[in-house]
Amino acid sequence: SLLSPSPQDYIAERLSRSFSPILDKLGMSSPTTAPCLHALLRNMHHMLLDQHTYEEEQLCSGKQLVHTEYLQYLTALAVGLGLDTPLTNPPTPPHLPILTTPPEWAWLKKFT
Repeated sequence: SLLSPSPQDYIAERLSRSFSPILDKLGMSSPTTAPCLHALLRNMHHMLLDQHTYEEEQLCSGKQLVHTEYLQYLTALAVGLGLDTPLTNPPTPPHLPILTTPPEWAWLKKFT
């Protein structure tokens, strides 16, 4: 029997479709051409969400005053490659009202 894809699988697929045209322009459309870059982009949403969740706890507790440069650069890379759009704008069927940004990605929407 076939397994249903998880929401995370669906997000990863949407992200890979988003960055494919960018990599095509750079001549790196095959995962074998730049495997590390493909792995980074495929897992970018996990990295962003995990790092932001960790840093938010640090900011709220007062242990940290601002977000780290790592999160800032990671976010800038994601936005620069257009990966923020599939994360902050979930697909909506035409017969339903447009969905709002998922709560876990609201901070990314504010960043852009």
